[in-house]
Amino acid sequence: PAGQAATVDPLTAARRRADADPLLVEWTGAYGGVPPFDLVSVPKLRASFALAIALFEAEIAAVANDPRPATFENTMVPLDNAGEHLDRAMAYFGVLTNNLTNEEVNALDAEMSPRLAAVGDAVYFNRTLFDRLMRLTEQKESLAPAEQRLLMLTIETWRRRGAGLDAAAQKQLGDINQELERKYTEFSRRLQADEDTWIVVEQEAELAGLAADF
Repeated sequence: PAGQAATVDPLTAARRRADADPLLVEWTGAYGGVPPFDLVSVPKLRASFALAIALFEAEIAAVANDPRPATFENTMVPLDNAGEHLDRAMAYFGVLTNNLTNEEVNALDAEMSPRLAAVGDAVYFNRTLFDRLMRLTEQKESLAPAEQRLLMLTIETWRRRGAGLDAAAQKQLGDINQELERKYTEFSRRLQADEDTWIVVEQEAELAGLAADF
């Protein structure tokens, strides 16, 4: 009706929000695109993660809930392309947590690592989506060799990540994955704290009393 706003599907709405985020848009410039690290801060990255995760979940839901019969084009292709915005957020996250850690970054790591593990598990534990992938194996002979290879590698990865487990086992595995992320993050924080106590030797006289080879 005239004057009534057009309905926007969840995937399109999530993509519009993510595309408006400076940290999530496709990178431009030399080398095939360079991340704008000058725009990065922990608060901004936290907000970008929220948008990227929402879009990724919408992308996965769109594939899983597609009412059409599963084909390589409507299942494997969008599944393989899902998460591009989240990958960009992860690039910043990796640089911060591996090279520029401080208390603020450590807090973000402790918050996001278990959450990201849960987001990944929610995909691998999605029975509807896994069933669509398995239906593609019935069409295997009609696929190109590269398509067959991608499909079988994807199914193998999903099985290793728990796709074939029952609901109880998936919950147990998900709990373990999140706990491992929390422990790894805490270990990294403690390791950094220990490294911050290292003594910096600036003058040779400070080495008096030590063996020459030491």
